[in-house]
Amino acid sequence: MTRVELFSFFFLLLNSAFAGNFEKKRQDTLGVGLIAGVKSLEFSSSHQRSPSSEWQLTDDRDGIKVYKRSLTGTGLLSFRGVGQVDAPFAKVVQIVMDLHRAKEWAERFKEGRILRWIDKPISGIRYSEVAMPPLVKNRDFISLSTVSLNREEQYLRVDFSSTPEYTKPIKEGNILGDIGGSYFIVHALDGGKRAQLDGVAVIDLKGSIPVWVVNFFQSRWPYKTIVNIREQAKKNDIEINPDFDFSKALNLP
Repeated sequence: MTRVELFSFFFLLLNSAFAGNFEKKRQDTLGVGLIAGVKSLEFSSSHQRSPSSEWQLTDDRDGIKVYKRSLTGTGLLSFRGVGQVDAPFAKVVQIVMDLHRAKEWAERFKEGRILRWIDKPISGIRYSEVAMPPLVKNRDFISLSTVSLNREEQYLRVDFSSTPEYTKPIKEGNILGDIGGSYFIVHALDGGKRAQLDGVAVIDLKGSIPVWVVNFFQSRWPYKTIVNIREQAKKNDIEINPDFDFSKALNLP
């Protein structure tokens, strides 16, 4: 890591620590850590990493439980958040699936789009750019996303994983990051009137950023993600895209 990058991250860490203490007092809904992707249910990936430990509870507040576990041979930690959202199942799914409005609730999310559909709306290649601190190059993430449904337990799962098809960033000057082993599960509660989120983040920023810095920022992801999605769900202008309405497929009213 260069001196410039270290200097930049030092101040970012200070700001993050201050923001963490501040939010405990005011419970502000600031941004959500880094966007994560997940492994595909149907494709094996060299980016998939095996866990070397069971989930360990690290935080439990505001109805949100946060867990962590280590990943074999990487030094990276994966983090998981579980919490309920007082909004309809279809609305929560729309928030999770809609890349165009992700920057409204996802911290440092600069832009995102579907590069191409493989089987719309079940599987596609999605691109997202994450803004990094000053003097540090932004990160591009290109992932295969796959949707699966469980009618019996009434949940939708979205898996993402970096795909070997793309080896260079989309934007010149950015660095291609790696994602894998992450997911969003949206459970329908009370016949779809409410929802529960279960999300896992595994990110490697690549470049010269140390693993401990990556782990630090990922540790904030689960709690802030669920808090911010709760706030996003309060907005009245979120329209349900028919492509992302899986309520009937799960036999919800």
